[in-house]
Amino acid sequence: MERLPIGIQSFRAIIEDGFLYADKTRLVYDLASKKGAYFLSRPRRFGKSLLLDTFQELFSGPPGQDGDPRGIFAGLWIGSSDFDFTMKFPVVSLSMAAGTESLDVLKDSLTKQLNKINLREGLNLDLTLPTSALPMVIENLSFKHDTRVVVLIDEYDAPLSSNLADPKLALAFGNFLKSFYASLKDIDKYLRFVFVTGVTRYAFMGLSAGLNQLEDLTLDGHFSEICGFTPQELDRYFGRLMPSVLDVMKTEGRMPNEAGLADLRKLLMDWYDGYSWDGKTKVLNPWSVLMFFKKARFSAYWGEMDNSSSFLSSLPDNYDKDPLALAKDNFELIPQKAVSSAEAGKLKTVPALFQTGYLTVDKAEDVKYRGVFYTLKKPNLEVRIHSLDLFSESMFSILKRNPQAESDGFSMAVREKDAERLTDVFSSLFAGLDPSHHQPTESFYNALVYAYCSKLGRIALSEPRGSKGMPDMALFFQTPSSCVCAVIELKFDKGETAKDKRKLVSRLADDALKAIETKECWRPYKAQADLLVKIGIGVAYRGECLVKTAD
Repeated sequence: MERLPIGIQSFRAIIEDGFLYADKTRLVYDLASKKGAYFLSRPRRFGKSLLLDTFQELFSGPPGQDGDPRGIFAGLWIGSSDFDFTMKFPVVSLSMAAGTESLDVLKDSLTKQLNKINLREGLNLDLTLPTSALPMVIENLSFKHDTRVVVLIDEYDAPLSSNLADPKLALAFGNFLKSFYASLKDIDKYLRFVFVTGVTRYAFMGLSAGLNQLEDLTLDGHFSEICGFTPQELDRYFGRLMPSVLDVMKTEGRMPNEAGLADLRKLLMDWYDGYSWDGKTKVLNPWSVLMFFKKARFSAYWGEMDNSSSFLSSLPDNYDKDPLALAKDNFELIPQKAVSSAEAGKLKTVPALFQTGYLTVDKAEDVKYRGVFYTLKKPNLEVRIHSLDLFSESMFSILKRNPQAESDGFSMAVREKDAERLTDVFSSLFAGLDPSHHQPTESFYNALVYAYCSKLGRIALSEPRGSKGMPDMALFFQTPSSCVCAVIELKFDKGETAKDKRKLVSRLADDALKAIETKECWRPYKAQADLLVKIGIGVAYRGECLVKTAD
């Protein structure tokens, strides 16, 4: 089993210690081979820190033991390029992640980071305020080494993203960071290369003015695969690991004995692929892929480790809130400015979801005289699971309901095939929402039902072998003596022309039951349960609902 670089952000450690590394140096070369200043936004756990460390090693790393100027880059794509490895530059590398508690903590952290460079380089500077210390360090480094300086800033937005729920503190951070970043504008002649990363691109509080010399690569198709694994990289770097992982999963009962490598790869793509920033090139979540190969188990690893949920938790308290947006599968005709910006105090839901990784670019379209517009969607199964968990928390807080307390009554209604009681359950679920929260899409009501049912029992997440399709839901109730499976299908119609909504939802419920039969999606579950119940739900816009059941 190849060594997996889980949690390792040191490029040198990965290369020298023989960890797996997906070679991104062709794109690194495209940026580093010329003077430039760049910004890149990517979700958390996508390898931004490793990318910055790669730049640091490239510009400042010593040659290899044999005197080869390529050093640890020998053997990689860039090692065979015309990049001038004999040129070394002083590097100022800063992280904003250690100063999120208060403004004083941030200032102290930055001053310590700059003083560390000051002492290491023997500059003998008196550094007190970070806003003046940054240009002083850069200018003196340039004079000492008689060359320009490389500046790398990681998680530039962390102090703000961590404090959106406190507008006063966020404002204080914003004002400070505006002046801190603006100090780079007056020393451009000393700069060889600047690269700044973060989760969000803030246009508020003048931060973008402080960084307006940076070229934004976030939506640039040429660099869309600079973070994450492409499907080709999955095959190249992980293909040799798949047979042993598949054997482990079969032995431990997480894959059927007849499953092959193609089945495993498809599941990997379903779970972790789909991220795109140009609507064309797609990448897999690197953290989740690495964790999968370590654990040999499919799980929402990114959701478990991602702290964007705290960032998103502030959404319901902000302007233009849409607390149930996590239930929506896609957003259409979103202008580029709305996708690439976010404003504290007026934080819009869609850019927040996109920039934190809950939505990705499905397609980008040029609209005549109006610019580029995007269709955004959830990238994969992992994100859908995690976003629905967050959605459930938001929804049940709004509804003031505890699904676990209703579990026994719901499972009894399923066992007894009591369509009337199930109709009451889902009708009350829909009726508990404010009318403004309802969305005129089937996916929205599906998400409501999914979120509710996920708190009641175990939901099957992957398509069963031998079926012609996946039902909207397969819900299992396990007791010491028996297992009950409810195969659930939902059909929706806006009902704009319906004279009798009751007849409409009755027909939709019939259509849902018919779909279960047509897809034969119930057959694989029959062998897993002592009792199988088919449930068809018909829903009209604003929540008019009827449930029908069948054996």
